[in-house]
Amino acid sequence: MPIEPGLTVYIDPDASTAKANPLRATVYDVSGNRVTLSQTSPPLTASLINQPVAVSFISKTEGRTRRLGFIGVITGIIKEFELSSRTCVPAILLDRKKDLKSITMRRSARVRPREDDSIRLAIRGGSHRIFDISVHGINFIQPPQKEAF
Repeated sequence: MPIEPGLTVYIDPDASTAKANPLRATVYDVSGNRVTLSQTSPPLTASLINQPVAVSFISKTEGRTRRLGFIGVITGIIKEFELSSRTCVPAILLDRKKDLKSITMRRSARVRPREDDSIRLAIRGGSHRIFDISVHGINFIQPPQKEAF
């Protein structure tokens, strides 16, 4: 799936750290390696001009879903980009510097415990099945009839 107008992308202005904070944007235009995106919320600032960012999106092709991404450099932030509807909106200009490749936004691997319930999470006197464990925490299954923690 190529990058095309209307596609939702995620921009990570500091992909070198372990704390991912991707910002959502929409592709407005693509011309060669130049990609015009909607401004993010919170907005990217001019301090990021000429800085590399990681850009990723979800691709669904041939019944397969995967995250693709590339490294780009923000070349400008414009206050009034004219859409086909003649509406003017803020936009980000980005030059793609690397080819698309399959990526992950996960900062740590997840491990699923065995299905035999040999490991469980005990909270407030209750026992809960663990869905997965990673360096960043535990996902567990809480019955819907119970009050949320």
